[in-house]
Amino acid sequence: MRRVVRLAVMGMLGVGALPVSGAELVRYQITGTSIPSSLTGKPGDLTNGRAVVAERRLGNCLACHQIPALADVPFHGDIGPSLGGVANRYDEGELRLLIVDPNVLNPETIMPAFYRTDGLFRVMPEFAGKPILSAEQVEDVIAFLRTMTDEAGTPPGGRAIDNPISFLSIEPPPGNGLEELISGYYYQIKETRAMQDDDPLNPGFFWVERGRELWQEVDGTVGKSCASCHASPEASMRGVGATYPKYRAASAKVVNLEQQVNLCRSERMQAEPWAFGSEELLATTIFVKHQSRGLPVQVRIDGPAARSFERGKAHFYQRRGQLDMNCADCHNANHGKLLRGDLLSQGHSNGYPIYALGDASARHLHKLLWHCNELMRSTPFDVLSDEFVALELFLAWRGQGLPVEVPGVRW
Repeated sequence: MRRVVRLAVMGMLGVGALPVSGAELVRYQITGTSIPSSLTGKPGDLTNGRAVVAERRLGNCLACHQIPALADVPFHGDIGPSLGGVANRYDEGELRLLIVDPNVLNPETIMPAFYRTDGLFRVMPEFAGKPILSAEQVEDVIAFLRTMTDEAGTPPGGRAIDNPISFLSIEPPPGNGLEELISGYYYQIKETRAMQDDDPLNPGFFWVERGRELWQEVDGTVGKSCASCHASPEASMRGVGATYPKYRAASAKVVNLEQQVNLCRSERMQAEPWAFGSEELLATTIFVKHQSRGLPVQVRIDGPAARSFERGKAHFYQRRGQLDMNCADCHNANHGKLLRGDLLSQGHSNGYPIYALGDASARHLHKLLWHCNELMRSTPFDVLSDEFVALELFLAWRGQGLPVEVPGVRW
């Protein structure tokens, strides 16, 4: 239980609560299940509140809630309850506590505390010590929410699974938090799935072919290519990509496939390692992983890999950033629901590296991990860091048995 349990008890007793590190924040008092008094001493501006609710960089309430009063704004979420008629369900003070710090009422909620600065982990420097919303903005949002007395209306949502197929024959690893394993492929619209299924149309195959070319290219001081050791990659690399990340005794740590490619270059070819994000490293990784397409993901988490696995598991469940969320909030508890109109998947890695239609380019898994941390306003670890490799190992185990789909196509 987090420190909010203490605040909840204080609140039920009517004791004043002030975030420890938030000296610049307005002092407020919790009485029962509400904060009765305005943080600013005056009513909020409902017009500005409407803007704060819709703005992605501020309240972004549309990310998780259907809001009939904002039917003109596209892409509502459905992780949380509809806010239609919310003014009929809560009074002003109750709304204020729900916005200021909903953890007081429910320590397990994924709703951010919009007016809290303490008890947060790895917050980005530009957001450290600052609440998501100012006291004025909190009151403006309340003013707007208090106008929502109409229960009717269905605002625009987003994509839904139009072909919900799950791998019912695959038992998820015990303790992974999922009842069944569903590849991210099945959370895509049918046009995207068709693109992945048709090799000539799959844009990721440009990277497969580029990797095939690089496999033959001689580089380094000893005049070798990848083919010098692995002349028939379709056979020699078959199954290799399905086993990474894995423990490497020579490095005394778990490494992922990108790192192994560079280790082969530096140790066997005496060539310069490729930079993360370079066309060469991305294409070669995709080419190697593609040789395992259709085989089940099968990583080892025992023995010397166990420590890295536990580190990755801790990362997955660690609340972080100014939004105070973790990976499980989206991918365990809310897969199949809409987050600002985007359908949440179970967050599996079996299609990575993918071709990302939104980027119009291929994408490493670590780029996605970095981006997810950034969205939570958490300081990301470096790509190819031990922390991200550990998380990659946990994600692979979490989807153990799903088929390798590289190159997967995702939006």
